[in-house]
Amino acid sequence: MTILIADESPALRELAREVLISHGHDVADAATGSQALELADRVQPAVIVIGAELRGPTGDGALEALRGRDSTRHTPVILLTGAATVADVTDGLAHGAHDYLRRPKWTWSPGPTC
Repeated sequence: MTILIADESPALRELAREVLISHGHDVADAATGSQALELADRVQPAVIVIGAELRGPTGDGALEALRGRDSTRHTPVILLTGAATVADVTDGLAHGAHDYLRRPKWTWSPGPTC
């Protein structure tokens, strides 16, 4: 099964890729909405995970475009966001998302210096 991950964060895409591949999935990834739409047509993923804050088009715009295409109209789409309010979730589901995932909060601290 191929899963398409579309998010502006290279770190998140790499983490998702590693986890999904370790569970036996094929992964395609995109950094922009336009790349996600192109890949969706080319690889016909079983599931698409889109960052809501994606650019060019936005995650919501990409979702609408995917729902408007015969090839991806019924493909499950999960929106990924760090700032989901009840209104955001309701709006995304009303526009055809199957679910929402909260983006992990990244914390980083430098290691010991030499």
